[in-house]
Amino acid sequence: MGTRDDSGQASIEHVGLVLLVALALLGAGAISAIAAPGLLNRVTTAMQRSLCVVSGAACPTLQREPCPMRRTERTRSTKVSLGFLRLGDDRALTIERRSDGSYVIGVVEGAGGGVGATVSRPGADASADAVLTGKAGRTYRAANAAEARALVERLQRRALPAADAVVAGVTDLVGLADADPAVDSYTLAGKGAVNAAAKLGLGELVGAGAGIDGGAEIGLRIAAHQREATAYIALDGRVNAFFDALPSASIPHGKRRRGERRDDPDGAAAAGPLAKVINPDKLEQEAEAFASGVVALRLAPGPRVLEVEVTGTVGAGAGAREVHARLDPESAEVAAALAAWRSSPIDAGRLAALGRAASANAALDERRFAVASEQREIGGEIGIGASLGLSSVKGLRTMTLVEQRSRPVGGVWEQRLDCEAA
Repeated sequence: MGTRDDSGQASIEHVGLVLLVALALLGAGAISAIAAPGLLNRVTTAMQRSLCVVSGAACPTLQREPCPMRRTERTRSTKVSLGFLRLGDDRALTIERRSDGSYVIGVVEGAGGGVGATVSRPGADASADAVLTGKAGRTYRAANAAEARALVERLQRRALPAADAVVAGVTDLVGLADADPAVDSYTLAGKGAVNAAAKLGLGELVGAGAGIDGGAEIGLRIAAHQREATAYIALDGRVNAFFDALPSASIPHGKRRRGERRDDPDGAAAAGPLAKVINPDKLEQEAEAFASGVVALRLAPGPRVLEVEVTGTVGAGAGAREVHARLDPESAEVAAALAAWRSSPIDAGRLAALGRAASANAALDERRFAVASEQREIGGEIGIGASLGLSSVKGLRTMTLVEQRSRPVGGVWEQRLDCEAA
């Protein structure tokens, strides 16, 4: 009588045992899902991991991520206008504090050129530009606030030319050298952008204006310490408008301004026969709306897709909402949607199908932010049609997390109390 091979039976029994335990845990978790969704999520994740290990399949690494508690972006851009030619460079420093106490710090520099036109008439201005920009940068990770401060001080003291990041990123990707041990990843990208703006003034009593910006960016993030890269495509758009009523008043000598004391009839008008003063009753209204989307593929040599990320952000005024999805490319539905989208990345229908696959099969994070921004511009342009000018713009945007909820693959939505505590 031959020897019986029990290995197959043992494997089947092992799977059965895991299923039995998982079923019991899932039942217990379901009972408390409403009161404690985090418990059900942990049970579901553990069950998926166990089945994955037993089956021998590639196990996704879609674990829960720390929350982005605060994002600060400081930008500086310079633009030169020579006739219809536009030349410029920009730099952005981004600091993100996460709920686990760590920081992600990125610095990106870019330079490019394009064409544009400006039209000026009494009481009205209009401009339009189209620009192509090459960008390169570095991303760092700091374990705590002290490391982050030291790193930011270093980045502010010493310029990091974009060309250096290009060379370092390529040599690191092909394995020739680790150019900077402190760098977590390098970014190489190209961006095309268009913008248009118009301003209208009715004397010195009323002013209004509107602008629209849009851009598309294609880039590569190169992991500094492993042979991996992330290819991404990003789209963004912004619309803004403003309205000023009584922004200033031209006061003839001897006339009294509203709110001026009667015992000081000349007031500031004594500075000359016609003095321009700020009206205390000035009415300002400004509105802004923006939207952006990013699809990123993390690739291993081959290239083999390791993970897919889809991020969408919409905002208006002082608030913004963001949805972040991480997908396992081993999922049949995700793989089919991904293959269709990769063959035609700008096809709206295929992008929508990828979004549906993400909502059904992804680890999801939904976030709400409070947004504060400010901008200072120095310089200007002169000319009609073909302009001549130099301008420098500095901007600051801060996004502070108000709340976040997360849903693992196969789990339920869970309010992130750990992020609220942080």
